[in-house]
Amino acid sequence: MSDYTLQINLSPGDLAYAERTIPALVRAHPSAATVLLVVDLCRPERTAAIDPDKRFPVADFRKRCDATRELVERLRSLVPIDDVYTIEPGDPLIARLNRRFLGIDIRRTHDFMGCALTAYFAAFELPTTRFVLHYDADMILHQEHGFDWAAAAIPRMVTQPTTLAAVPRLTPPFHAPGSSQDQPERNSGVMQARVQGGWLDDWFSTRCLLVDREMLARHLPLPCGFQRLAVYTARWITGRGWPPSPELLLHQNAGAGGARRFILDDPRAWLLHPNRKDAIFLELLDGIMAAASRGAFPAEQGGWQDLRLDAWGEFLRNDSQA
Repeated sequence: MSDYTLQINLSPGDLAYAERTIPALVRAHPSAATVLLVVDLCRPERTAAIDPDKRFPVADFRKRCDATRELVERLRSLVPIDDVYTIEPGDPLIARLNRRFLGIDIRRTHDFMGCALTAYFAAFELPTTRFVLHYDADMILHQEHGFDWAAAAIPRMVTQPTTLAAVPRLTPPFHAPGSSQDQPERNSGVMQARVQGGWLDDWFSTRCLLVDREMLARHLPLPCGFQRLAVYTARWITGRGWPPSPELLLHQNAGAGGARRFILDDPRAWLLHPNRKDAIFLELLDGIMAAASRGAFPAEQGGWQDLRLDAWGEFLRNDSQA
């Protein structure tokens, strides 16, 4: 067994596809020491950016929470899931996690834009292994049979003292792997430095992250330093931009403190992410997952994290006729 926990987040927003994506992620990591599902059943709070009564009406949200509980039971019958932690309103864990990660005692569970916050803290805090491999429930992974990218990354993380987290290739390759032109993605918003076996940067996407919990503990609470603490305090008082997303918190604090993310260059594993989760995505999902499992993808997808659904539609039609 490898010394890592496979951890996946699930919420009512994942109902339409999670029964297909989560089992695939679990099956991809049979060497994980344990599998943990964190289920977030908290409705996002009101902020200057969102009105939860419009986006998440109470009656509808409750029905979706019930459906999510039923989904969890179906998932447990499909793949081995060792533990499930469900976060619900009033859970004392919420304040404890926020104190540990944010340094203040608040009961909020979501960030300024209504996206999960405390559920990610739980993802990093609840496991007992040093390393935790987190996925959002919507992620699609290509990984060659017999290869485990997380198991391959851990030894490299241990020998690189600044490495807080690791990920496989962020996208399908768009240049020959190992060539001088090889890059982890097109148009990255951060500097990605070439190192042996991959690249280093200071962005920590919560879509997928293999985290060293021992190193993360050294950066907590995340708002640190007088200037950053003053900025976050002002946001807290005014209610604008507070709480920030966990990605921004990690980038602006752990990243600024020297922590880095290691992106493996091994072409045997790469990720896809759906930025659209509409009827077209749901119709194409099985075909996309099947193609990705064997390493096939439309040329237009190379180098891009988010699914190019138009290209996938044409690619799958041609693939079915071949």
